[in-house]
Amino acid sequence: MICSPADPVFNDNEFEALLKATQTDLEEWGYPLLSGIEVRQTRLSNAPVIETLGLHFIRLLGFEGPDNEPAPGRTQWARVAMPDATSGFVAPGSLMSLTGERLCYIKDLVAGWRIAGYIAGGN
Repeated sequence: MICSPADPVFNDNEFEALLKATQTDLEEWGYPLLSGIEVRQTRLSNAPVIETLGLHFIRLLGFEGPDNEPAPGRTQWARVAMPDATSGFVAPGSLMSLTGERLCYIKDLVAGWRIAGYIAGGN
């Protein structure tokens, strides 16, 4: 069985230590879908780039856009914390949640790939 999108690979003990040191919860962290995601000064696609993300966890400070709750097809920008204690904005759809939804597939010898399950997001 394969679930998509795949979970990130990380050291559970180190991540637990990060949560404890920052007094945060799992829901307050995300990760970029790929390396090189741009963090912008404001939530505009032509705003100056202030940082470029690598493949590491990023602290989420909330979402801003037409709606306060993120959902597929909406245009919320993720507000994220930078290492220098400033914040910036990441374009919609660029980050994944550690508690996000996932579809799981299984390969059937006769029918090929098919959906085998669903992992709901949240706690």
